[in-house]
Amino acid sequence: MNSPYFHPSAKIIGYSPIKFGNYCSVGFLQEEYVLEILVGICDAPEYYPISQEEFDAFGAWKEQYRVYCKGN
Repeated sequence: MNSPYFHPSAKIIGYSPIKFGNYCSVGFLQEEYVLEILVGICDAPEYYPISQEEFDAFGAWKEQYRVYCKGN
């Protein structure tokens, strides 16, 4: 998990979601904290590394994250 961005076409094995929000979740991927965001018309996942503090505070900021589709 060297890159801060994981392309949705990459095969991600071992992601374990722990907390869930609006089109996103946080959990573990290869023993690191990760934010998973579902994007696009197919809800393709994108993964971003986050800190333990961001993971712990997910309940406070999960509803602030919104996904807007073009054309709505």
